[in-house]
Amino acid sequence: MQVDEADGYSFSPSVPTVAVQCVQPEHWATISYYEMNTRVGEQIRVTSSPIFIDGYTDPTNNPQKISLGLFSNVNRNTPIENTRRLIGKGVKLTYVRHQGTLFAECESDSAIFVQSRNCNFIHGFHPTTVVKIANKCSLKIFDEQCFRTVSGFLSETYVLLKARFTTLVPSSEVLNVARF
Repeated sequence: MQVDEADGYSFSPSVPTVAVQCVQPEHWATISYYEMNTRVGEQIRVTSSPIFIDGYTDPTNNPQKISLGLFSNVNRNTPIENTRRLIGKGVKLTYVRHQGTLFAECESDSAIFVQSRNCNFIHGFHPTTVVKIANKCSLKIFDEQCFRTVSGFLSETYVLLKARFTTLVPSSEVLNVARF
């Protein structure tokens, strides 16, 4: 019996092994829309890139666009309505599949705020740091190579995928636009 020092598993040289191929799903993200702490509507599986998430009410079923105004919520209040108006053109998410990277670009006139543990690790920030992205600025919020490297050291690797987008609200209330 042999012990692999790197991972501690023991294998007999006579035991046949089979290579398992990782199959990427067709969708690269699942987006949930939240107002305050309540998820509104169904989760959306995203297959196209880029994807635009805006605060409008475009009913065209464009696979590259999610309009938050189409989500109905009987408990929506004035601060949430005002926040959604500030979202405007929102955010453009661009996934570069062959690189395994995800970029967020602020299309809104108001800044967006992102919390991405993967991005924070890359830049040496505290894991829960929220980063401001100004209008027409972009930020790499996920890097698969970094994720694979770091995930070997973490027991709960899913935390690196957690990203939140928010817009600035005149009051102290914040609306979560999307969570990954």
